[in-house]
Amino acid sequence: MMRVCVAICVMAFSGMASAADLAGGYRAACPTWGYSQLAARYGADVAPIMAHVRQRYEIALAVSAAPGAGGDSERYTWAYATRGACGRAIGYLSMGEINHERLWDCECYYSRMGGPAIASR
Repeated sequence: MMRVCVAICVMAFSGMASAADLAGGYRAACPTWGYSQLAARYGADVAPIMAHVRQRYEIALAVSAAPGAGGDSERYTWAYATRGACGRAIGYLSMGEINHERLWDCECYYSRMGGPAIASR
């Protein structure tokens, strides 16, 4: 009986939270899988992909280290996620490997952070 009550409460509260998140425009997460736009645009050419990823990393670093950046801010949270994801992508790229999953994470987290558009080179 207790398990049923807990399950109902969890389902009720999780439904209300997601409805509130959607109504408020909160972008809670990136899809777990997607296609990297950078890999699609540049193919096997690591240099321009690395330049884009490094630029995203540097912008995320600046956002997360900015004076007054708050830990409760959505942008601050996504900046930290972007730093981690882009840092991992840089590691793969520095070894000459184009890892589509890591690039996707970097691109998606960066877009959630609300970073400026990066011009193609």
